[in-house]
Amino acid sequence: MQIDNAKTPKNEQTGSASVFPGVQIVVTKDAGIDYLEMRAAHLSALNHLLTSGDFEAWDHTIKSDAKWLAATLAAEVSQLVSVVTFGENFNKDKQKV
Repeated sequence: MQIDNAKTPKNEQTGSASVFPGVQIVVTKDAGIDYLEMRAAHLSALNHLLTSGDFEAWDHTIKSDAKWLAATLAAEVSQLVSVVTFGENFNKDKQKV
């Protein structure tokens, strides 16, 4: 994701997420969707490695680090899903009223 100080247009939806303690990201909806898809792909690829037969042969430290990375990516993807879908869910709720 590109990080810059450019202002987003007033009509463009933005969302924010605290992915790690002390780290707050603010993205447009389209950029958030792209970033979410990228991180989900990373998680999928890592999951493929973790479920391969070679995983048991890995060094204990590498296994521990890979599990931490998987948990961190899963938490990030979960947070991003809530940010990306918030506007859609909010608009649906308003239409029901």
